[in-house]
Amino acid sequence: MATMTNMIQYVTQTKQTFSDRPLTEVDAAIFAQAAYFDFLDLERRHLTQFSQLTDAGLQARLTKTNWFPAKGQALLLALSHSPRFSAVSWANYQQRTRQSTQEQFAALTFDLGGGDYVVSFRGTTSTLVGWAEDFNMSYLPTVPSQRSAVKYLTDQMQAHPGRYWLVGHSKGGNLAIFAFENLPVALQADIQAVYSFDGPGGLPHQPLLEQRITKLVPQTAIVGILMTADQHFSVVQSDATMIFQHDLFSWQVIGEQFVRLAQTDWFSQYTQRMLTTWLATLKPDVRKNILRNLYGVLDVGDAKTMAELGQSLPRDLPLYLSELRKTDPLTRQQIQSAGRAMFGAISSSWSRRKSTNKKSD
Repeated sequence: MATMTNMIQYVTQTKQTFSDRPLTEVDAAIFAQAAYFDFLDLERRHLTQFSQLTDAGLQARLTKTNWFPAKGQALLLALSHSPRFSAVSWANYQQRTRQSTQEQFAALTFDLGGGDYVVSFRGTTSTLVGWAEDFNMSYLPTVPSQRSAVKYLTDQMQAHPGRYWLVGHSKGGNLAIFAFENLPVALQADIQAVYSFDGPGGLPHQPLLEQRITKLVPQTAIVGILMTADQHFSVVQSDATMIFQHDLFSWQVIGEQFVRLAQTDWFSQYTQRMLTTWLATLKPDVRKNILRNLYGVLDVGDAKTMAELGQSLPRDLPLYLSELRKTDPLTRQQIQSAGRAMFGAISSSWSRRKSTNKKSD
């Protein structure tokens, strides 16, 4: 039986170039993870190829804002010496974080050679703006980063015709699917495949598009089951627990593919039912009002990232509570009602799980 590995081991063990073997789903995940590197720093240094990133100090700088910097450095080291990845170059890096419009967007295009390109959309970073935009997806038909993704992809494909693969992790997976679905029809034919790795949201209800989309989630999926009630995804085995399965480095690999499981586990299914039930009780305008007021409360502090919020919370909590008390009576009522509805959804989903378990006994 083949031994299970991870993405980093896959990079070190794979010797074929992309001209020898086409892009695999594990390759796609690696490019999705690579979008979190600090390419702005690379632009300033005029570095455009993985083979140029062998310096340990540079690797540390490029990954310092990653969720798991040490794993990012290990991946960079492997990529820089890999026969498969070292010659891969990139271009057209775009990044912006705008407080005024609550947008966090970044994307770049990897050149595999021979007219083959991989467009990678970055997922949510630790910025509060990025998290705010994620929550805005719960009530807005589109958010700024989705519109930016469509424009980025359209401009890139018109400027550089070829065969394209779209990839993204977390919110980046949502952007990849959204960009594909809203791309001009004439360009959609050049999209070979789209990969969403634990990205929130569902798939487009268009069979010709859906058959080119692969959505993968870990067995205890939490992020990938947000904003969708269906099970239109494949399940991957992770060696992490709970929310830490969102980390692509924990996904298990055999050969050229991730290890598949039959379905998500009970906790993921329970969470999906609970959130679907809860959100159904909240009208979009109520979600909007609650979230905007909560953002306003957080704005009174100095925190710009989740880490800064965690560090400053003991000091700034009285300030946040004071600001929360200033919200109008309607908003306070909506927050309380939303809390009660969440507890109701939790209870309902739990009762359903117990009932299902009894029937299976």
